[in-house]
This record gives sequence, structure tokens and C-alpha cells, in this order.
Amino acid sequence: MRSADNQLGSSILALKSVLGSNVGVVRVLKICGWFLKCDLEKTMAANVEFSKSCRSVLEFVKRVDEMGIDRKSRAFLHGVRTMSSMTVENWELKLELFRRFGFSEEGIVLAFKKSPQAFASQRGKLRRSHRFSLSLQRRAMESNGAEASQIRREIDSLKLSKIEIERRISALESQLRDIEGDGWS
Repeated sequence: MRSADNQLGSSILALKSVLGSNVGVVRVLKICGWFLKCDLEKTMAANVEFSKSCRSVLEFVKRVDEMGIDRKSRAFLHGVRTMSSMTVENWELKLELFRRFGFSEEGIVLAFKKSPQAFASQRGKLRRSHRFSLSLQRRAMESNGAEASQIRREIDSLKLSKIEIERRISALESQLRDIEGDGWS
């Protein structure tokens, strides 16, 4: 009798933790007394956790849908992965960072559609990449000749892809060192 009481008590407590009130527990038990016949802590807890994780995934999918990425494209999965890698607050901070970089709302959406994984980059890395690009643009404007044209072409071709940015910055830094070694400052 003691274990039956314990099971009833734990089942009622499990229902109350999910439903939030005694009124909710009474409503469910009036509909179906089956809940009192099994160990709800073992069976229901796992299902509740799974349900919560499904809701999270659906929220990420909804946010990517709002950005306008076609669900059939490869970018859609990258978008969901990117959204799942950060909180809503961090996402908003990244959007604000892109706005400060001069991106319009349409530009942000286009950039996200083209390369959602670029938005997964750390804000500090994005800032450094942007500062470096601005520095190159300034130097290109100050100089004349083939070097400046080459730098302008490289700046124009920078993509927002995280890997592409890192690869191109490395190449640009090398070119810049070569140019500075030739007396251009």
C-alpha cells in the first residue's frame, strides 16, 4: 500500500509540475485516470523535454522562414543551425552590428539568404573584418595606380561567408605587406 501511495503522490506532483495547478490536475484526471496507473516521472518527463526541444526547433525554423530562405535550399539548414547557435538577444545584437556597418534591412536579409553561417561569426571577428575592409578602402582612396585598383577589386569581391572572409583577409594582408614593402604607405 505504501508504494501505491508513493506512486499516486509522485504522479499527481508530476502532473501538477506540467499543468501548473491543482485545477489542471483535476481536469486531466476527470478525463483520463490512466495517468495515475503509471510512473509519470519516467514516462512523461522525457516526453515533455522532447516536446520543449521540438518547440525550440520550430521557433528557429520560424525565424529562418521570416528571413525568406526557401525551405528547399541548402541555406535553410545553415540558417536554422545559425539561429540555434545564439539567443534572440544575440541575434538582435548582430543585426544591430550589421546596421552599423551600413547594411539596410533588405541588405541584411540578402546577406543572410546568401550566407547564413556568416551571421554565426563572433561579433568581435565581424568588427575586425569590417575595420580591416574600411582601412583598405581608405588606403585605396588615398593612392593611385595598379595597387589601389587591385585593392578595390578585392574589397568589392569580399563575401560575407565566414570562411571566405578569413581566406581573403589573409590574402589581402599578404598583398598589403608586399605593397608596403615596396614603399607604399
